[in-house]
Amino acid sequence: LNHMVELGTMTGGTSLYWGMTANVRGGEFHSFDRSDNRASESRRGWLPNMKYHITDILTNVLPDDPSTHNQEVVKALDIGRPVLGLFDNGDKKKETDIYARY
Repeated sequence: LNHMVELGTMTGGTSLYWGMTANVRGGEFHSFDRSDNRASESRRGWLPNMKYHITDILTNVLPDDPSTHNQEVVKALDIGRPVLGLFDNGDKKKETDIYARY
């Protein structure tokens, strides 16, 4: 696997690990959070293959209504090949119910 998507960045420590892993495999890493709380060390280590998305992925999103799903997340996950998804935002069950299908 070389394409990875993380829901819930927090300070970005785990993001750096997965982003570097994707980089050495020639892939991309996407991380989503509703605000930028990355530590300064994480920001300095952020690589060009690592995409940071500041967006709310859960508010007003209904698991059974795909029209409400965050389209940035859907686009990052639904690429036509296997993706490593790390669902570690505020509500893991809801994140999985909504986004694991992609």
